[in-house]
Amino acid sequence: MAKALNNKPKTKINVQLPSSRLAAVVLAFIGMLCYFNTLGHLFTLDDFSVIKDNFVTKQGLAGIPTILTTDYRYGYWVSGGTLYRPLSQIMFAIEWALAPDSPFIGHFVNVALFGLTIFVLFYLMKNYLTQSSVWLSAGICLLFATHPMHAEVVANIKSRDEILGLLCSLGALYYYMLSYSHRGIKYSLLGFVLYLLAMFSKESAVTFLAVFPITAYFFTNAGWQDILKKSWPLVLPVVIYLIVRQSIIGSNISLEQTSVLDNFLMAADNPFTRMTSAVMMLGYYIKSFLFPLTLSHEYGFNQIAMAGITDWRFLLSLLVHVAMVWYILRYIKQKRLSVYGLLFYIITMSIVSNIFITIGTSYGDRLFYTPGLGLMIFVCAALYEYFLRNKQETSFNHLAPGYKWPLIVVSVLFASKTFSRNAAWYDSYTLYKTDIEHAPNSAKMRYHFALETGKKAMEETDAAKQKEWRLMAIAQDTKALEIFPKYNDVFAHLGLMYYHLKDYSKAINNYTEAIKLGAKDAKMFSNMGTLYSETGDNKKAMEYYKKAVELDPRFVDARRNLGCLMAINRDFPNAIKEFEKALEYDPNNADILFFMGSAYRDGGNPKKGNEILEEAYRLKPELRK
Repeated sequence: MAKALNNKPKTKINVQLPSSRLAAVVLAFIGMLCYFNTLGHLFTLDDFSVIKDNFVTKQGLAGIPTILTTDYRYGYWVSGGTLYRPLSQIMFAIEWALAPDSPFIGHFVNVALFGLTIFVLFYLMKNYLTQSSVWLSAGICLLFATHPMHAEVVANIKSRDEILGLLCSLGALYYYMLSYSHRGIKYSLLGFVLYLLAMFSKESAVTFLAVFPITAYFFTNAGWQDILKKSWPLVLPVVIYLIVRQSIIGSNISLEQTSVLDNFLMAADNPFTRMTSAVMMLGYYIKSFLFPLTLSHEYGFNQIAMAGITDWRFLLSLLVHVAMVWYILRYIKQKRLSVYGLLFYIITMSIVSNIFITIGTSYGDRLFYTPGLGLMIFVCAALYEYFLRNKQETSFNHLAPGYKWPLIVVSVLFASKTFSRNAAWYDSYTLYKTDIEHAPNSAKMRYHFALETGKKAMEETDAAKQKEWRLMAIAQDTKALEIFPKYNDVFAHLGLMYYHLKDYSKAINNYTEAIKLGAKDAKMFSNMGTLYSETGDNKKAMEYYKKAVELDPRFVDARRNLGCLMAINRDFPNAIKEFEKALEYDPNNADILFFMGSAYRDGGNPKKGNEILEEAYRLKPELRK
């Protein structure tokens, strides 16, 4: 093996080289610069369920104890969740406390943490994985900094969990490697803490349990006995995470909760077809990695057809991955960095590949954020190793043109694509409008584009344009039903659109069909209540409002409307109970305070009623008439 890639143990690590520090800062700056145009973006996609519409996150610092003791989306929906990722959500709560309802701070922190990840990655690569090769380390970091597939992670605030998971894992790996050349437990302890934070960021960090010993095997002269001895304490962060998770959300992992609309592999007729299709999807990741020209944040049912054993897409993906395994087996004894890169990819991809466990989606650029780093290591290292074998100069001052220029050209192209891809992430409407061009046969994409189009009507003041937006939303819903005829959420949305168009008959028919198909959306039942209320059937309206709060006890609007109908029927005690329940989740809601004060006053307690009314007027002066 050439000297530059030999794995000699180091007795002293010099991390203060000016050239190294400057390179790390420049590379981090390049990565941050690629996402500078996201700082003015709004909330997008899952930002709403985790941040903007999450009542726990919006409690700010006061919400942190609840975040630590509930599932990931507890503050958004009432059903039991399957995820526990408190670290990023705590950060969101702190950011909300500092700047309520401001997406800027979330985007800024994401960009800053991405830059920090590149900084840490450079020092990890240079000091331990590339034997002080500044250029090889820089090449890997440059690809990581500019690759367009990372847009989904950095431009989407919610994907902070991905950023923190990798950042903390790389930090833990850095100190884990440092502990081999330094006595004492300081560095081991730092690695332990960082890995614990990685686990509480995102559970997929568990794959680093294999990355730690593999890295030591490749880049130290320690034997397996010593490696395992130093690695086993890092099992404890995983155990701690699993114990905490179990105590909070239990073993709430079930394939029945995965919809075919989220993961089309669930539609497979048999496990074998599901497996071949999962292997095929790995090929889609490789395609996007090599040619990130047409990116989409999801490919739902039925954009991509299942793959059988004779399908060329399955066979090509299988061939690529078999070739990877062959390369690993062929050169693993030489401890090549390129082999390590492939192992890193396979290990970290395993948990999101749908091969070993079925997850909640069949594809997502964000899922490739960590595994993609392995392929970047492989590409740069393989090219670097080629020039070493051919004795072409790869020193700091005389870099082989065949290594330097392709890397620079590709990185410039990647950065340009990243910058343009970011524009799609401005808000949810822009993203769906952009990505539907690349996934027109995805029922989920059509439905969510219909949702965002319908929201555009709510922002419009001109009645004719409102109608135009809603008709466009109906057209998207109709296409979604052509792809997936039993899509209950689509029928519910059609009901809402027809309600706004004053076509109450079609609204009721579509809502009824949604219920027949098993829809259990509290908002839909609340809308049904409003529909019947406006048509004068208060009895049915109350039935649907009660169903809405039964499905979601934290649904403030439904409780408010139910309370108002009870007050109209002069059932003031129960009306007050509904208003009090609503105020538990939205204590400063002036409208609810107004209705509750009126209920107390009209129910025979004018003193208390007037006190509450005065509080409502203080919060919202226009209520005083």
